[in-house]
Amino acid sequence: MLKVYILFFIIFRGIFAYPKEKNKYEIRIPGVTTTMDDEYWCYSQKIENETFYITGFQPVYNPIFVHHIILFGCEEPGSPERLWKCGEMSNDETSICRESESIVYSWAMGAPAFEMPYDVSFKVGQGTPYKYLVLQVHYKDFMNLDVKDTSGLELITQSTPTSKLAGVYTLVSGENIGPSQIATLDVACSYTGNATLHPFAFRVHTHGHGVLSKGYVVDGRKSYLIGSKSPQVHQTFYPVQNQSLEIHKQNIIAAKCIMQNNESRIIRMGNTRNDEMCNFYIMYWVTNDNEQQLYDANNQVCFMDGESDFDEEFRELCKLF
Repeated sequence: MLKVYILFFIIFRGIFAYPKEKNKYEIRIPGVTTTMDDEYWCYSQKIENETFYITGFQPVYNPIFVHHIILFGCEEPGSPERLWKCGEMSNDETSICRESESIVYSWAMGAPAFEMPYDVSFKVGQGTPYKYLVLQVHYKDFMNLDVKDTSGLELITQSTPTSKLAGVYTLVSGENIGPSQIATLDVACSYTGNATLHPFAFRVHTHGHGVLSKGYVVDGRKSYLIGSKSPQVHQTFYPVQNQSLEIHKQNIIAAKCIMQNNESRIIRMGNTRNDEMCNFYIMYWVTNDNEQQLYDANNQVCFMDGESDFDEEFRELCKLF
């Protein structure tokens, strides 16, 4: 009798708690032809009267033209047009979202599909600020007039809630790189949220001058590695090796990019391939009862430009790792 009960419990849990059936939701650029190098295009899709949970991402892209793809959640898109030219996150004139944007997923360098851990998802649609999904595609080169690109993402979704909800914390450096030098760009911010963050994946992004990027959690004088990766390999989300790692209130979230500039010019941070970027993305989860932490605008992005008058303690901490 006990065996029958256990079998019934397993079947019941599998059917009603975590259904195997998955749905596909596609968001793709509806046929773009670029006329210049390094164009950014955005395309928005409204989530109509539903809530769904994203558990996987499959890139669909033209490797000849596409540099990177980012998926954002927005309350309202940055343009009334569904398709428009848009800049990087710091460009207010051609914004991605009308107000602050939230990264759901980012992809580059021919990375493969990404699947979320068991019982973790991105919640979008009704009951969240993300009523729109906005796809941003950065194109490397101008195209022939007969090319109509339809790159984008296929999302694996489900309607059943997961017990853990995911977000992305982004660290960005705006510091320039001097000529003929190896430079280390540091970024650090104090986490001020009340919910405990559980980092489970990370992604790095630079252009051609990036050598190594690292991310850390700093608790007092101790630092704990989130992840380390060369930005010259597939730029996908890689698992955090220490899955028990947690980020608590007043911990410092930090990243550094080691950059090598063999040129005689200053390399500036910017959108084109002649510029550079130093971005470190942390994918984390919170429990369902801490969902509001995902929408806390003060704890989504950490930016430093090398001229910030930030706490001297942060500078000293960055020297420790």
